Amino acid sequence: MPNFIVQTLDLIGRAALGVGILAVGAAIKPRRLFNTSNAMWFGVLARVICGPIIFLTGAQYVGLGPLEQAVGVIVMAAPAASNGYIVAKKMGGDADLYADILAWQILLSMLTLPGFMVLLST
Repeated sequence: MPNFIVQTLDLIGRAALGVGILAVGAAIKPRRLFNTSNAMWFGVLARVICGPIIFLTGAQYVGLGPLEQAVGVIVMAAPAASNGYIVAKKMGGDADLYADILAWQILLSMLTLPGFMVLLST
């Protein structure tokens, strides 16, 4: 691809990421964050805890090396994409629930990602 196209797409992608994060941030209400539900905790724990554990189990079973395991854990333990909020909002989904799940995923991933990296380095 020509360089000007790559630069244009990169610029658009960076702007979209910022807009998505701003949209989710505007939807977060501190009171609602602490009115938790089973659906919210399922979304949080499935992504941040269960996903990396399931990946590690499978990675060890198929014999992936330490680098591949670390990359996979980072991908699996990272919070969901912020653009999901916009999609949920536009398609009539529960965008508030998505915003709450994403907020908790971000907070918990700051704790679990370093923990998984320490686990993998031993």
